[in-house]
Amino acid sequence: MSSTEIVKADPRIGAIKLQLEKGKALIAQVAPKHLTADRMVRLAMLAVSKQPKLAECSGMSILKSMMVASELGLEPGGALGHGYLVPYNTNQAKRGEKPIWVTECQFIAGYRGLAKLARNSGEIEILEAHPVYPGDKFTVRRGTVTELVHEPDYMSGAGRTDKAVCYYALARYKTGAVQFEVMTAAQIETVMRATQSKGAYGPWLDHFDEMARKTCIRRLAKSLPLESEKFARALEMADVRDEGDVDIEISADVVVEPEPVNPNEAAKQALRATKKADQKPDPQAEYEEGKRLFETLTNHNPDLARTIWGKQMSMTDKIAELRKEVQSAEGGPA
Repeated sequence: MSSTEIVKADPRIGAIKLQLEKGKALIAQVAPKHLTADRMVRLAMLAVSKQPKLAECSGMSILKSMMVASELGLEPGGALGHGYLVPYNTNQAKRGEKPIWVTECQFIAGYRGLAKLARNSGEIEILEAHPVYPGDKFTVRRGTVTELVHEPDYMSGAGRTDKAVCYYALARYKTGAVQFEVMTAAQIETVMRATQSKGAYGPWLDHFDEMARKTCIRRLAKSLPLESEKFARALEMADVRDEGDVDIEISADVVVEPEPVNPNEAAKQALRATKKADQKPDPQAEYEEGKRLFETLTNHNPDLARTIWGKQMSMTDKIAELRKEVQSAEGGPA
């Protein structure tokens, strides 16, 4: 069935297409040069035709999702697979009243999208994630010397169709330093079961391998010293809602948005919610000091620098520990 026949067969899809066509100018305002509004509309309609539940979403929520994807410079679905358009359930009733569940859409970056944004930051040379299958040679060493060695077993005929025993994400800085994160299959499945879908539908069912890789990258990314606002926003959105339908309670009164009259005002409304992710909990000066000390210690002891930076502690505590080690290495104040 062609896209035109699909639109005719389901009036909801026709309404979504009309909303996207009306919103092309809004998409063009935020999209980088390599992405055109026409292409983003085609990708959105392709996603809607492939996932029936997206047809239940409002055209405005799909338009907003495409504006977010455009601003990040990522394409949903398609050959590049930078991310997904994900339907989720939101309660639009006032607090204390009977729930009114409405299906809305949100763009969530996939592991390829996160890797692209990390590389675009200018600080990361490689950010990748891989599965480890039975028969592969896989060694991880921690301590004063940190090392990860993976030799896939392509020749035995086993493994590629087997279930992976673990996944890992690896980042290589332009300085040559390397940082990685390993998650067992059991840890990945724990994350999956915590979602609304529990892997019964949505990306976890259709794209388990990609979702597992992304889960590793997300865990690793939280310890990467990146300043990219787009990367931080994509990572935070992925943390707020994991893939699969999600039930979300809205505590404040919700007003249903009318068709936009003023395109500029509509664009502001569409991006207002996503801009909140730009607000970082730590002051910029503190972050820059931590990054400076991390880079200084990397020149002396890259393994120790990565270990400290990857610890689950506040930036203030990281700075104190990094400064102590830099002073020890250089024999003076950091």
